[in-house]
Amino acid sequence: MKKYRRLFKIIAYANPGKGLLFLIALLSIMGALSSVLFPILTQRLIDSFSDAQTFPTEWLLILIGVLTAGSVASGFNFYMIGKVANRMLVNLRSKVLAKSIYLPIRYYDKNPSAEPASRIVNDTEVINSVLTDHFEPFISGMLTLVSSLIILWVLDWQLTAVLFVTLIIAFVITVPIAAKLSVLSKSIQEKEAHFLSFITERLSQIRLIKACTAESSSLTDSKQSLQQLYDLGQKEVKIAAIMAPIAGMTIVATLIIILAFGAARVSQGVITMGTLMAFILYLFNIVFPLIQFTYFFAAFNKAAGAAERVDELLDETEESSDGTQELSLAGQSIHFQNIKFEYEKGRPVFSDIDIQIPANKVVAFVGESGAGKSTLFSLLLRYYAPSKGRILVGNELINNLSLHKWRQQIGYVAQDAPLLSGSIRNNLLLGTEKPLSDEEIFDALKLAQLEEFVAQLPKGLDTEVGERGVKLSGGQKQRVAIARAMLQDNPILLCDEATSNLDSATEYKIQVAMNQLKNNRTTLVAAHRLSTVLEADKIIVLKEQKVIGEGTHQELMVKEPYYRELVEQQLKPFEGEDTLSEKISA
Repeated sequence: MKKYRRLFKIIAYANPGKGLLFLIALLSIMGALSSVLFPILTQRLIDSFSDAQTFPTEWLLILIGVLTAGSVASGFNFYMIGKVANRMLVNLRSKVLAKSIYLPIRYYDKNPSAEPASRIVNDTEVINSVLTDHFEPFISGMLTLVSSLIILWVLDWQLTAVLFVTLIIAFVITVPIAAKLSVLSKSIQEKEAHFLSFITERLSQIRLIKACTAESSSLTDSKQSLQQLYDLGQKEVKIAAIMAPIAGMTIVATLIIILAFGAARVSQGVITMGTLMAFILYLFNIVFPLIQFTYFFAAFNKAAGAAERVDELLDETEESSDGTQELSLAGQSIHFQNIKFEYEKGRPVFSDIDIQIPANKVVAFVGESGAGKSTLFSLLLRYYAPSKGRILVGNELINNLSLHKWRQQIGYVAQDAPLLSGSIRNNLLLGTEKPLSDEEIFDALKLAQLEEFVAQLPKGLDTEVGERGVKLSGGQKQRVAIARAMLQDNPILLCDEATSNLDSATEYKIQVAMNQLKNNRTTLVAAHRLSTVLEADKIIVLKEQKVIGEGTHQELMVKEPYYRELVEQQLKPFEGEDTLSEKISA
């Protein structure tokens, strides 16, 4: 019962509109009334003709009027169901998407991004199909069934009792089969989500797949998931194939029994031929809704499984916004105070580190891969909270500040400079709330060493960059990210330097752009280049979960052997700098 409550909860959450649902139910009643009146009017038509031996025109006109009214009601109902279903689907997808957007980074670290995508697209469609395909047949079918049984009992209770027995037998047989469909449906939805995740990942990395000539192995890997989906689908088909003949046999058996028993009662004069005809028509009024109920409950169980998955996502804890205070970060120092942090329990990334970031200075973090440079940025952006310790800006705990206002004041230039599909303009204005003119945008592009490139494009700022910015080079993507940070003009800048090899001209342009960006703001850099640490006001050396040294380049070259080793082995000069040996000896 819990999963059914979840389904009703999700439907209510989608806000289909109580008034519209009431109108659909009312129109369904009108359609059901037409179905209920048809057999009894047919009985009157036949018996009137038999008794008077003249054609009963009045009953025929009434019959035509009832059928016409039922058809009109059904047609309008079809339109209303479509309208409500579209509204419900848009509402539900919007709310599930909004929930997904506000989930913490930790959720996406543990789950593939295609998982919530599957729930937003596939599971909501399954839930919506209950309304579009089965709600009206269920309402009208239930009313038709109950009304028909009552009328049949009035017409001939003995014949109705025979009908009851055959229906109960069919019900006992089909219910356990329908329950198996429910279990299978949830398994199929989970496998579909897994497969969607697989193909999304493979297609998003198609260049890597082709470069490694891994097309064949990727297809081989996909076949296992497809085979599992096929096997589950076959089980579902087998169960449906069992239910279909049972339903057909039930109709035939019931019809034969009613015809035989009814014919005997007509010959005995207990009922008229019109009554027997009405009984047979009412039989279809009962059997067809029962068949529809079978499909309804199969779809209902499938939707319940989908609702369970959607509800699990909606029950996830959203990213905490913590405080509501607002504070300008301009001219504020940052203090990582006695920080301990671990992604997983028992595997610490930091153990009691203490770092002071002076205001309006450039601070470079150096260390081997995995030393925690990017993790510090994640803590500062409040993607994660420290396991122990606190982070202060000025004298204020960052958790006391509004999360939205906090992040609005931090610019971030990521290592791989990711872009969203869309235009260069859209990527530059991402997260920028104030309106900006083209002139202001080109000023930022000029500082980012990208103005000439964009100006030469046929569509200029409106040029599409492709998925993840695939139409731009690595250096161009870096400079778009730098220009975006310039437009945002935030008092704090986080920069995770690219580790990829760029040609000397591109690297020089990025270096010049970064120097422009760092002016008059507090800048934290995860450094991979010698030029960056040389220009830094302060260098923090990370090793084995701790800060083992801090100071300027000259100071650390004298007092910190590990830093000297990093300079010699890892920090990368680019063409145009002095040689490494000259830097070390300086």
